[in-house]
Amino acid sequence: MFQINKLFQKLINVNTQQRISLTLIFFFLLFSRSFMGLYIFRFRIGEYIVLIGLLLSVYYLYKIFKGNFVDKRIQFNYILIILSFFLSYLISSSTLSDTYTFKSSSYIWVVAFIFLGYNLSDNNFDKKILKAFTPLPLLIYFLQVLLPNNIKDIIEEFFYTYSDKLEFHKGSDLVLIYVVIISINNKYISKENYRFYYFLTISSLFLPLILYKSRAAIIATVIFFLFEIFKNRRFYIRDFKIIITSLLILSSVFFISVFFISNSNSLEKDDSIVDLQSIIEFRYQGYNQSNEDLPFLFIKEERLYSADGNLNWRLQIWQDVIKDLNTSPVLRYFGYGYKSIIPAMDMESRQGNGIIKNENVHNNFLNIFARGGMVQLILFISLYLFIIKVYKIKFKNLNVLYFLLPLLFCSFFDASMENSHYPVIFYFFLGRLLKTEY
Repeated sequence: MFQINKLFQKLINVNTQQRISLTLIFFFLLFSRSFMGLYIFRFRIGEYIVLIGLLLSVYYLYKIFKGNFVDKRIQFNYILIILSFFLSYLISSSTLSDTYTFKSSSYIWVVAFIFLGYNLSDNNFDKKILKAFTPLPLLIYFLQVLLPNNIKDIIEEFFYTYSDKLEFHKGSDLVLIYVVIISINNKYISKENYRFYYFLTISSLFLPLILYKSRAAIIATVIFFLFEIFKNRRFYIRDFKIIITSLLILSSVFFISVFFISNSNSLEKDDSIVDLQSIIEFRYQGYNQSNEDLPFLFIKEERLYSADGNLNWRLQIWQDVIKDLNTSPVLRYFGYGYKSIIPAMDMESRQGNGIIKNENVHNNFLNIFARGGMVQLILFISLYLFIIKVYKIKFKNLNVLYFLLPLLFCSFFDASMENSHYPVIFYFFLGRLLKTEY
């Protein structure tokens, strides 16, 4: 094993690993889920990424047992997460010969990208590559809002031909891009005024687009935006001119973005902007027959409901997951395992009408609870708490929360962590934050 490790390092040195990793992440950010669905030799890129995560898990477990390379608490917690997989796997009689086992447990294997991000950071070569990410938000905005129809047709034809799915960036994807790129530029743009005005420009450009896409995502974006304003407060309060310039940039670019979005031919409507009444009629028909006024949240027959159709759809799934797991102590503590769909999603009305059926509960923490039970859920929460604690001890602040909270908030209302691109990018840059201060 030692010789294999030595050979691997000779063939693929750190610079090569960085070049490959960051190039892939660039395309993950640029084309999101559509890129992950591209087929290479009958398998999708997303499936290769899960396989890489699995191999990295084996590799980093070996490194952990050879000696410490990250904080001991994080390493020990990670070992327990891997063990919890095998515990739920054995109890549920899952099988390693079934590829669904690895699909349904992908959220475990991608955690290894924390260690990859930790190892591939903080050198000059890394800095040069990441500077190329600076124009990425503008390029994505162009693809989303301003793309001419003839170019859009070419892109759509390509992904319809070579990918399993054409899906432009969802709200959670846009939040991920926004948080990651601002985090990169906070570190690598040396001049404070350039850094802050870049942040204001990208924020005012993206805020209307994210609002258009998703209500949960806009809350996450605002959380991050306010964090950044608070963090930079000493910069803009020192000079009245800076305040006026900031307000002008924010307001003018924001309204220009609203104009572009309002008149865009390339944007397509999704569930976040479908007429609310039609959603309620489709997903909440039982209580709306009398046309009564429904409060945003209310309890009836010991269940929580919402007049917001999308939220109500999620609430019913989440409550069914919790109710089903509580029917047995074994299920409550060790989950359903990985051999089949979560029972609460085994309903046609919850799986959508597409060729690729949705089977995600749209909540990262409840998905962990359903698959690995309370034991695994506690381990994942502990992992985040240890990362926060280690970061605070190392850098004497809690700036890592600026990165963690918005992205975890998104995953609380979305299936983002059950995709392959979102968690890979999330964990990779989280690992970088453990090595270098945000």
